[in-house]
Amino acid sequence: MAEKEYIEREALVDHLENAKEILWHDISLSSIYAAKLVDIFLACVKVFPTADVAPVRHGHWIECNYGLTFECSKCKYPTEYSLTDYCPNCGAKMDGDKNV
Repeated sequence: MAEKEYIEREALVDHLENAKEILWHDISLSSIYAAKLVDIFLACVKVFPTADVAPVRHGHWIECNYGLTFECSKCKYPTEYSLTDYCPNCGAKMDGDKNV
């Protein structure tokens, strides 16, 4: 199963509102129908349930003491144990520092 993707409802509503404004400036019948369709989409988006999500922090393990210990690139949490996919201290996902 693929990872879920999340969007910000407010940003989508703003984008649809802008599209509707552009459509209303065109007096063709197809633009009027399209603007009405955007209204339907907006109504659906506004009532659709939201998910409680938190932003993902990305980091990587930094080798210290000639490989005897490691620390998290985000919170500097030290560990001597096997490297995990997530920092046990701050929860950063250890897949590299991504600018996401």
